[in-house]
Amino acid sequence: MEPDEPRLPGLPQANDPAVANREYHTIVFFGSNRHEDLLRLVRELVDPNAQLAYTTRAGVCAVIVSEETRAEWSAIAAKLRARAQRLDPQLELELQTTQFRPYVLSSLVGRGPDGQRFELTAVPATTRAEDVGAAVMSNYADRATRDRGGRLRRIVIDHIRRNGSTHRMRQDASLGEQEVEDGDTLSVAPESTAGVGPGLRAQAIARARTQVAHYAESRPGFRVVSMFPGDFPTQYEFEFDAPGFAPPHDLAAMPLVPVDRETHRFTVRLPDDFPMKAPVVQFQTPMFHPNVLRDPPAAEASQAGFVCLGVLQEQYTPALDFGLLCDLIIDLASYQTYELRAVHEDGEGLGYLDAYAVAWAKSEAGQQRIAERGGSVRIVGQPEANRRRMPLLIQPMDESDGD
Repeated sequence: MEPDEPRLPGLPQANDPAVANREYHTIVFFGSNRHEDLLRLVRELVDPNAQLAYTTRAGVCAVIVSEETRAEWSAIAAKLRARAQRLDPQLELELQTTQFRPYVLSSLVGRGPDGQRFELTAVPATTRAEDVGAAVMSNYADRATRDRGGRLRRIVIDHIRRNGSTHRMRQDASLGEQEVEDGDTLSVAPESTAGVGPGLRAQAIARARTQVAHYAESRPGFRVVSMFPGDFPTQYEFEFDAPGFAPPHDLAAMPLVPVDRETHRFTVRLPDDFPMKAPVVQFQTPMFHPNVLRDPPAAEASQAGFVCLGVLQEQYTPALDFGLLCDLIIDLASYQTYELRAVHEDGEGLGYLDAYAVAWAKSEAGQQRIAERGGSVRIVGQPEANRRRMPLLIQPMDESDGD
């Protein structure tokens, strides 16, 4: 099925080298199909050269604007919202910044936990994987999405490409960032809590040991400090070099000024139900990162440096190569990977692992410093808690549609 409106001529794909290292700033309107009027309004109030990126029948309109819009967004947003809501009172908007020009995927397949397939049409590539997961799970009764205590179950999403390859998706990243293409399948299911037999565990431990050895040999700046016990190690200590941050000398001083850190040390412990559950990762060198526990209560002082499983679990599968796991930790330390959301477990809010680091990373100064160190820049000024889910068109597929 074709998108609701054709793409702009020559519209590049997310992984097109022609658009590498370029940012696109896009005003996204939710809740109105008056797309031409919204484009005219943006050209009148914001940027006379604004371009339409895409529209969908679900009431989404995305308009590409200039770099200056981002810096002036706080002043622009209120005026633009007030004028736009004269067209549709329920309309809302936000500013998105991406590393690729926004476009629309014609059709995707969502697969539910019971194997039922759903067709999603005209899906913006800026849609987060978690929004697709929510759209699929909305077709199931509470018993499929909540545990016996009524708490939301954590879900996992696997990206199945048309060539059959599969990988676990980052739920907070967009489909475009994760190279989802037309016709691909996103398989959604509650996170497995199944146990693991001793034979499978022993095989997984031996395989991890071999993978660690190969990774250390091939990765300059990565060192295995210790393994215990020697034959079937379930505890590792590693050290690596990467640009990151240690905590500021004074957390009471504003603005916060984290200290540059070049060398990091962390431990990995394999839990009793490994490989079905992700390893437990803990930094031994002080870290200043939204997803690393910096200052636990005195009774839990040994937990300092704990890495939020949310960052790992969404990308973890029992078959994940330990070398890739180490890459994830390096990406985390160097701010290639970070979440600016509160930690949740089984639907219960636990707060931030480091609220100071979150506030700093959300600030303009923090984003600039992260960029200077080669980290990933995130949208500033759009609180994660208030982020709107992307409205998606989804319908069950008949069995006769086939795989």
